[in-house]
Amino acid sequence: MEKAYDHVNWYFLLYLLGRCGFWVRWYIATTKFSILVNGNPVGFLNSSRDLRQGDSLFPLLFVIVMEALSRMLTTLVNNRFVDGFSVGDPNMGNLNTSHLQFADDRLIFCEVDKNHIQALRALLLCFEAASVLKVDFDKSELVPAGNIRNIRKLANTLRCKVSALPMNYLGLPLGAALRAKSIWDTVIKKIERRLAGFRVSCEKDASVVDLMEISRDQV
Repeated sequence: MEKAYDHVNWYFLLYLLGRCGFWVRWYIATTKFSILVNGNPVGFLNSSRDLRQGDSLFPLLFVIVMEALSRMLTTLVNNRFVDGFSVGDPNMGNLNTSHLQFADDRLIFCEVDKNHIQALRALLLCFEAASVLKVDFDKSELVPAGNIRNIRKLANTLRCKVSALPMNYLGLPLGAALRAKSIWDTVIKKIERRLAGFRVSCEKDASVVDLMEISRDQV
């Protein structure tokens, strides 16, 4: 999914803000910019649909747009066009899960059914048309849980690639034997590289370095 707030359809975003009860339209639509000529600001230009660079509202607005996709997926499941899967103890009440989202990454759970795949693709195309955010099917992957004979045909229906478990998702091994130490080698190396960067910026503070060492040893 394309992650760019400034590509979102303006009217789609305003509609979502209204449905959420937000009143930030004035903040989005009243931004002004000035042009520097020989180092001096000359005049102002009005912006009708933008924020200041680095504004903290950028991620919030993107999350609101992604919430619209989440609601659309939930509606699709509630109308039985797509089925998720149930987790938990049947005696305690199952939790039905159809999708998981984090920023521009998402996992969508679906039955092995061509009609469900077609409904899912249609929904994603509708979201793309409404929001103007590009859904990149070429970078999407269809990951089977178990042995699925017609997985290639289903992938062709969705216009995406076929992958397999275990796979990397948000930097963690998904579908792997989590108790195997070799699975975590890549994660540990990534943490060590990050700690090395922190060490450079915090090497003057001994307490911070000691805390980093303790955290690494616990991992």
